[in-house]
Amino acid sequence: MWPYFAMSVAAAAIVGAGTLLGRRAPERHRKPLVVVAYILTGAMFCFFAGARARSVGFDVNLYAWPSFNEASGDAFADFFTTSSYASWGPLVKAILWVTAHATQSFFCYLFVIQLCLVAPMFVAIRLMLKDNGYWAVFLFGILIFPVTLCFMRQAMAMGFVFLSIVFVRDRKPALFAFAIITAALLHSTAIVSLFIYPIYLLGATQKWSMPVKLAGVTVIAVLGMLALPVLIDALALVAGHYGGYLDGSWGGDYGLIKLTSMLVGIFVGLGTVYFYCLKRSQPQTHPSPVLSGLALIVYIGVLLNLLGCLSWPLYRLFLYYAMFTILLIPAAIAQIKKRPERTIFEAIAITGMCVLSVCYYVVLPNNLLVVPFVLA
Repeated sequence: MWPYFAMSVAAAAIVGAGTLLGRRAPERHRKPLVVVAYILTGAMFCFFAGARARSVGFDVNLYAWPSFNEASGDAFADFFTTSSYASWGPLVKAILWVTAHATQSFFCYLFVIQLCLVAPMFVAIRLMLKDNGYWAVFLFGILIFPVTLCFMRQAMAMGFVFLSIVFVRDRKPALFAFAIITAALLHSTAIVSLFIYPIYLLGATQKWSMPVKLAGVTVIAVLGMLALPVLIDALALVAGHYGGYLDGSWGGDYGLIKLTSMLVGIFVGLGTVYFYCLKRSQPQTHPSPVLSGLALIVYIGVLLNLLGCLSWPLYRLFLYYAMFTILLIPAAIAQIKKRPERTIFEAIAITGMCVLSVCYYVVLPNNLLVVPFVLA
């Protein structure tokens, strides 16, 4: 895992330096400095995604390399309609065909796939986090980046789902719907992210207490799980291959209960430490609406992880919700104003996320094949 941690530290350092320089720079230079820092960081992740060996990521040899060969050799119409990948989303086929044809480079092919995740995700981080986006890019590097080297088409969709949180916060349902539809055209399972909007609004409201919100969001989660087959059939976005996700033909993975238990333990522990530090720092302060909304979204992600016990590919759906952890942790850190309490929570939260990363990618069994990371 050390290459991922090294990339993450470098990314945090670049964004942190850009943020610090931006604070001290004249007004007209502040935004460009921060933007450049995010661009450099995103380019770094895309470069390593493109330069990795074909052994890094289970789906590389299974889908990426064969699809690159077909896309670079087939005519556009043939790749869209008669190739082995005709059932893929229309937008992902267009992006991959254009990239393969224009560059004839597998490095560029993998680079662009990662760019579709990194660009919208880093835009969202910049817009959602004012001062401590460096924690978000660090967490991206250790939690999100490795898995996207395997689930590449889903990663492209995840970027636009992540961007949609900006439109939820700003109460722009039309732009939210556009982002989710774009994601679904890349990987149709992204349609389950439609529930992000009501979940966030429920978390952000001040009308009910957190226990009531948790009960409400659990009901939403159960209804969402029950409605999943209906959504897929009604929208006709998922080809026959994904039908197996729902009929049980893939088989369940009860080992995911271990991952769920670990997630619950880490988040309950962090929540306890957070409230302790927050009350010591500002006794009358409550979690912000943004923080509450993100917390409920991540909670749904933990619940969705249990779907893998019914059919193991369904655990991938939890990524659409759990990925907002990389916003949740920095947002929680930012709300603790006093330095001693903030430092305590930072240390415990980041340590917990590092433990989660190592356990998920190294300790617990998986077929991602993203560790070890080696270059081509």
